[in-house]
Amino acid sequence: MAQKATVIKLAMLAAVSSLLSCETGQSKEFVPVTGFDIPKLTFPVKDTIPPKPTVKFVPPVIIDDTAYPEETLRPSYPIEPKGPEQKEPYMVVEVMPEFDGGTEAMMKYIRENLKYPQTTDAQGRVVLRFTVTKTGDIEDIRVLRSLATEFDNEAIRVIQSMPKWIPGKQNGVNVDVYYTLPVSFRLM
Repeated sequence: MAQKATVIKLAMLAAVSSLLSCETGQSKEFVPVTGFDIPKLTFPVKDTIPPKPTVKFVPPVIIDDTAYPEETLRPSYPIEPKGPEQKEPYMVVEVMPEFDGGTEAMMKYIRENLKYPQTTDAQGRVVLRFTVTKTGDIEDIRVLRSLATEFDNEAIRVIQSMPKWIPGKQNGVNVDVYYTLPVSFRLM
């Protein structure tokens, strides 16, 4: 059994020896082992260890921002468009337009001034979009969702009769803004 194991070990050593001698182009030294040569590989030390990279720390430079004029600290892009007047009302602005007194006061105003059309007993909602101008006036009222002509006309009448609103603001300047408002019609 021991002789068989030795033969297997020697065969394996021979196979490894032939593989190593074929695949490596490095210098070899052979050590005799009972009829077989096993290569001992040697590699130059300087080629196998890569040099360590060096990282140099550079501290940040702190600049006194008071030494620069204010113009250089502003962004290079325009904050608001220059030139002709605003053509299309904004959809969303920093400060949205508001009915004088807030949302609850607006709902109370609509409830007190809305007259239910006598021609039908339908119920539902009319959705309107209008522009609150930079002066707070209401202009360009449009029906986005209709219930019936009588209901649409009544909703438009109530919105047109509203007092001036507090205008919307963008970059601290009053601007025209679209406002969407649902008006509900219910029988009580």
